[in-house]
Amino acid sequence: MLVAREHTRPTGQILVGVDGSETCQAALELAFDTAAWRDAELVVVQAWDPDARPPGGEAHLAARFDAALEPMRRRYPTVRVTPRVLPGEPKDVLVEQSRTAELAVASARGEQPWRGMLGAVSQALLYHSPAPVLIVRGPHEVYVQE
Repeated sequence: MLVAREHTRPTGQILVGVDGSETCQAALELAFDTAAWRDAELVVVQAWDPDARPPGGEAHLAARFDAALEPMRRRYPTVRVTPRVLPGEPKDVLVEQSRTAELAVASARGEQPWRGMLGAVSQALLYHSPAPVLIVRGPHEVYVQE
């Protein structure tokens, strides 16, 4: 699903939020592909709860995050990637980061794709991001309305 704004940035970076879940992989792949096609910088953001110290500390979290991006970097060697591990509520961090983006990409739901059509982060981006927002459903996500 793509939601575009009336006034958008003509150029800028592609932003994608990731949370380490399997469902965000489709969003990450689409963001890399889009950045390659547009010859744009790709900013990959992972937010973490500042009230809970990450296992191994913030530096360890950043190193694991950077290593997790390596397969996509090899697949898309021309894409300029800026990984950011930032403290804060994911929806707030991504909305703030989207202020300088040409496009914001997110998965429909992160950890619990079966719970509903959209999660809190994707909803926050749809309502508050000044950039166009592209919501990606994973290949195995099924939405069933009860």
